Amino acid sequence: MSLLFTLLAAGGAASLFLRMWPRNPSRPAPPAEWPPVSIIVPARNEEKVLPKLLASLKQLTYPHLEIIIVDDRSTDKTGELARASGFKTILSAERPARWKGPKSWACYTGAQEARGRYLLFTDADTTHQPQSVQVAVSHALAKNLALLTTLPYHRCETLWERLMGPFHFLLLASTAPYSKPSPGRVYANGQYLMFEREYYLGHGGHHHLTEHINDDLAAANLCLRLGRPYEVLHERGLYQVRMYDSLPAFVAGWARNFRFGFQYSSPFAGLTMTAYFCALGFGAQWPLNLLIGAASWLLIASTQRIYGNFSLAMLLLW
Repeated sequence: MSLLFTLLAAGGAASLFLRMWPRNPSRPAPPAEWPPVSIIVPARNEEKVLPKLLASLKQLTYPHLEIIIVDDRSTDKTGELARASGFKTILSAERPARWKGPKSWACYTGAQEARGRYLLFTDADTTHQPQSVQVAVSHALAKNLALLTTLPYHRCETLWERLMGPFHFLLLASTAPYSKPSPGRVYANGQYLMFEREYYLGHGGHHHLTEHINDDLAAANLCLRLGRPYEVLHERGLYQVRMYDSLPAFVAGWARNFRFGFQYSSPFAGLTMTAYFCALGFGAQWPLNLLIGAASWLLIASTQRIYGNFSLAMLLLW
């Protein structure tokens, strides 16, 4: 049994280093002319977080930008705040019964009004850096991408959030965001999905995702099945996110994400995660296990701040 633990730990550590060692992407040259971009924000009862997003959108420096806020039948001040911002605000119609995901319906509603060559769907709980759209569009143009997503930076405001670094690290490792996307091992983040307009309208639109709750993974897997180019942009800090403001909401939200995410996972995903936990387990029976555990934890400790303002105190508590 100890030998099996060691073999799993060694495989898990090797996978962690191969999948999660930071890469520094090369930025392509800016295009001679920037294409128009439409940013679409589905928002339902988001009055607490919407002001930060709206402020960041006003700071964007992209030259040809259309911003559409979709008030998804909110019962709070979401619509009022959106209209006061000066951005185009539309009220979504009642969601048809065949649409399982309310967010997908709001995205679809906004897309019908959009005129950009690229359609960037982002959530109300995000904030964006001023140059972020230029970076994303440059990459999409250089690679002729049909769909692009990128890694978030988690804005942690409480102690329990700052201790979640290993959780987010292992979740990313299971999807291998630095590797070439493939069915069963694909990273996608609905907080930042940029579609090329022609592809979106012809193949990837949200009207093709009516049966899916997790529109991001469904969209990425559809793009791969159609043989269209899809990539994860590794540029750091293009946008920040704070998904949940309480621990119960965090647990409930991620339980839901895992439940639907496993629908798109490889059959070996469970074994991979087991190997990761073995790598972090510090099995004391073999000296090699101590080395494997120390190296794996050092990797997390030295790189987790790429993905958020996480605390090193997690080393004492995990």
